[in-house]
Amino acid sequence: MEHIKWDDSLSINLSQFDDQHKKLLYLINEFYTNVDTSSSEKLAKILTGLLEYTIDHFTSEEKHMVEYRYPDYKSHKKQHDLFILKINEFHDKFYSGSFFLPLRIKLFLKRWIVNHILQIDKKYAEFLHQKFGK
Repeated sequence: MEHIKWDDSLSINLSQFDDQHKKLLYLINEFYTNVDTSSSEKLAKILTGLLEYTIDHFTSEEKHMVEYRYPDYKSHKKQHDLFILKINEFHDKFYSGSFFLPLRIKLFLKRWIVNHILQIDKKYAEFLHQKFGK
């Protein structure tokens, strides 16, 4: 069952990043699908995969922003850094044996990714489209 469905409203019309966003949604949906039925070890593995892919995606976006001198780069990067920090916090709770709140993680992931794409990434995409007349 897909918990966050990709649709055109999430597209920033930059195929490289749209494809990466689709992969992020897939990984988040993997977490959703497994949260009620899988062991904490499997969930930790899913979060590790999400974290690793997210770092790759953010690195790619940030490199692009620097290359094209995106004026809001620092603010955008700060949002990325806060997300990584939060995912690391959730990940560490799995391995430390701390109490696990799957609903909190599910809500955070869904809210963050959708809001980030619709608000933060769309601003960046608009900048590039204006810069290059797309």
